[in-house]
Formats: sequence, structure tokens, C-alpha cells
Amino acid sequence: MTAHTIRVPLAVLLLLLAVVADARGVDVTEAARMQNSGDVTAIPTRSGWMAPSPNRITVLTPEQTVVYTRKVKRNQRLIYSECGEYFGILKYNDHSPTTISLLRLEVFDHSGELVWSVKNPQATSFVLSDGSPCAVGIVGAEGLAQSELHSYCGNGEHKRSQVVSHLFGVRFRADGEYLFVNSADSGLAAYDTSGNQIHHYGQANKYCVSEDGRHVALMNSNGISYFKDGVRIKSLAIDFDNVNPVVAMRFDPGLLFLAVLYKNGLNVHRLPTLEFVWEERDKSGTRRLTSLDYSSDGLLAIGYDVPSKQDGRKIHIQGGVALFDQAGTRLWSLELDYSGWTREFPMVCFTGDGKGLQIATADEALLYTISR
Repeated sequence: MTAHTIRVPLAVLLLLLAVVADARGVDVTEAARMQNSGDVTAIPTRSGWMAPSPNRITVLTPEQTVVYTRKVKRNQRLIYSECGEYFGILKYNDHSPTTISLLRLEVFDHSGELVWSVKNPQATSFVLSDGSPCAVGIVGAEGLAQSELHSYCGNGEHKRSQVVSHLFGVRFRADGEYLFVNSADSGLAAYDTSGNQIHHYGQANKYCVSEDGRHVALMNSNGISYFKDGVRIKSLAIDFDNVNPVVAMRFDPGLLFLAVLYKNGLNVHRLPTLEFVWEERDKSGTRRLTSLDYSSDGLLAIGYDVPSKQDGRKIHIQGGVALFDQAGTRLWSLELDYSGWTREFPMVCFTGDGKGLQIATADEALLYTISR
């Protein structure tokens, strides 16, 4: 008998190994719980919790140990990068009743060390980068006919400016080297640190970017499109009669899958073909999905709210969280009760090392450890 060698593509092998590992199950244990008080709501990031209020700003580790706290006045506001590696405090001129005037921006790392500050920046708001202490200031607001973007880096030096019509959002690549700018007019584009346009992707109602910035997926009225290095690899038409508006989109860390969260369900697609792999649907039609995140090793978590009616009006006092492996097997779930609600809650966010799942409601901040 002749022996034959079977060659398995690396991506398929990694998927098979991940599914086998996930099949062993997980042990999920509550590790920390913090009650929100008054007008304080803790928001989870990969680096920990951001807890702003009109009178105090507090930054905590995932385990809810305070790393920075500071009293603030009502003309000061907290901002933070997507993963929480940097945060900033904006100070506005409260003696300017007719215009928004920003007096100062201070940028800190997550330990609370001041990295840089700038007086009288050219901006009315800012977006911060993870991975490097860069920021982009915005003059104007989303939806206006024209806005200006001003980039700052390093020690607060003003680097460049650009004008955007009908701004629809700004975000950085993980290392801060690329800036993704979305315009309701011209669509989504990526720019380098000199302001040169590197890629143009077209119209995007929602989009997600891989950590290295090479992979982009977007949703518009035609459906989903997937790009690599600025080149459209695949597009997929979506039957919007059967799905609600998109809430969020995420790549898994291995860039094997794209998860698309709708208000009424979750679809997972294989890359690069966008082939449908699995879905999560609520047959009762009562759940409204609110948030989505992938862990560093490919576990997927969603948050959902379950509206009900009381005395003829809609109330939001119950929800939950569910955890899945890459094959779509539900590994764990948690029911939540709360008294306060906004559209984003419950929020789910894995810690940077993937060993913890942070869950936020308007009432509480929860940390669960995950053992594989």
C-alpha cells in the first residue's frame, strides 16, 4: 500500500485546532463587580474601565483597581482611545456661551502618566489613537457640510490638517500610523501620517478594520464588502428585508471570520469569500442585540437587551450575554437584571489578554475570568 500525504491549508488547520480547543469548553467565573453610583457609568475597554462623571474621572484596571482618579469641573470631559491605552481630558471655555472653545487637551497613558498636552488646540473635540499617543482634533461635528481635521502626535505637535465634507466618523489604525476617515459624501478612505490618501473604499454605513489596518470590511445599502490592502476582494448582497440595521462589525484575530451584528441577530462569514458560516437568531423576536467582541483567541461574545411592556409602555430591565466558540457553539450565557438602560447596554469587551470578559450595564460593571 502506498502512503499518501494529505496537505491541509494553514488557515483550515488553525480553524480545526481552534474548534477542537473550544470543544473542551470553558470555565467562566465572576472575578469583580462594581456598582455604578449616581451619574457614573463605567465603560469597558481592553485596558480596563473608564468611569466619567460631571465631578470626577476615574480609570481602573479590568480587575477594577483604581489607577487614576481626578476631580474635574463641569467644563472638563473625558475621552479615551478605542482600547483604552490612552485617555485625555478636554477643558472647554465655559465663558463662551455662543461657541465651543477648547482651551486645553491633556493626554495620559493608562497608568495615569501625562504624555503630552496642548493649549488652545485647533479643535472642538478629539479622537485618540491606541498604540501611540496620537490624536486628531475635529473642528465641527458629524453631519455638518464641512469639518476640519487636525492631527497631533508625540509631544502635542500639530502635524497636518485636512477638510472633510459631511464627516461620518474618524478612527486610527491600532498603531496610529493610518487614519480612517468616513464621509457621507466621498465614503471611507485611509490616510498616512503625512495626509496622503492611501486607499479609498467607497460608501460605508458601518465598517471595521484589522489591527494592522490591511483588512477592512464595510456595510452599505448594497451589502458587505471585504478589502485587503485597499483592493476589494469580495462583495456580498444582503437581504435587508430580513435583517435590522447593523450594530457592529468585527474581524476575528486570526482574520478567518467576519462577524456582523444586527439588532435582530448575528451572522458570521468566512474570509476571504464572505461565505456564510453560522448565525445566532432569537426565534421569539424579543431580543435586541447591543454589542459584540472577539477575544484574542477567537471566542465571540454578544450582549443583548430584552424589552418588555409595562402599563402600556416599553421598559428595559432584563438582558444578557452569550459566549460562543468559532464554530458557533454557545459555551456560556448570563442573564442580567438592571434598572437603567441606554441603546449600547449591555456592553461586552474582552480584556487585552483574552482571559477576562468585561460586561457593563447602566447599573454595574462586571468582570468574568475565562479558563480554557
